[in-house]
Amino acid sequence: MTAKTPVEGRCHRCRQPRPLFPYKPVHDCIDDIGPVDLVEAALLIAGLEDQDDIWCTARIERRTRLLCVPCHDRDHAAELDHMKEYDL
Repeated sequence: MTAKTPVEGRCHRCRQPRPLFPYKPVHDCIDDIGPVDLVEAALLIAGLEDQDDIWCTARIERRTRLLCVPCHDRDHAAELDHMKEYDL
């Protein structure tokens, strides 16, 4: 098995130039919701934005969150706290 070389660039969170890794969220509101009509989708997206769910919002916008190792760990802890707060 070969190790994947990290991308060099600016971290999405701390903006420091470092080796970056894609952040894969622990939870996935999008897959849990499933197929919905356009009006319901708009309401659900607004709800995700109101809850400040930056992980699922990034997925909706088709952005990959590239983070350095320290920020990756902080994002993971913040996501777990967010999941506890909103019972996700």
